[in-house]
Amino acid sequence: MKQRVTLALHEDTVAYLDQIATQESKNRSIVVEQILVDYMLDRKRDELARQAAEFFATPESPAEQEERADWQRLAMEGIKYG
Repeated sequence: MKQRVTLALHEDTVAYLDQIATQESKNRSIVVEQILVDYMLDRKRDELARQAAEFFATPESPAEQEERADWQRLAMEGIKYG
């Protein structure tokens, strides 16, 4: 469900918004909504990248090192007998 809101924007921003709307044959609301959706997706992507970097920057525990070694041995056995 869409909700009506009122925004106060600088006149240069409105002029640019109107230019985009005209170029894309859309109305202001659609353009603003797409800009906000893109912004939200960018923020989510940035947060996931931050979390991934944090995860991979954390040293493996001894148990994780052992598990990785087990998987590597299993892979090598598969190659040898496959």
